[in-house]
Amino acid sequence: MAIDQGTETLAIKTQERTWRLTIETPKGGQYVATAYREVVRTTPDGTVISKEPSGMTSRVLSDVQAEVQPFTPAAAGWISGAELAGLLAARADAWRQADLEAEAARLAEERARMAAAADQQAG
Repeated sequence: MAIDQGTETLAIKTQERTWRLTIETPKGGQYVATAYREVVRTTPDGTVISKEPSGMTSRVLSDVQAEVQPFTPAAAGWISGAELAGLLAARADAWRQADLEAEAARLAEERARMAAAADQQAG
């Protein structure tokens, strides 16, 4: 038997982030970057409560080679491994945001098309 000691309310921070990035560089083929995403839930002090996969975002290098990412290295002329990882994660976040916006626009367009078709059938 358990003794009920009440209920606590805890603020939980939820983030989607890149947890792995692969860059495929086949000889004679197109280079592809794939960012694997996860949803992470943490307590206010940063303790991880849960992690779960949330899909992936991919880009072909030829489609993104002109993109720029603002960046100021800690040491002039040099970039550390941590800075490089942060730079790649920032690009992956931007790609994911673009994918989410494109999906929202596609769904809105689909809903409008379905509503127009329903109106046409009713009228």
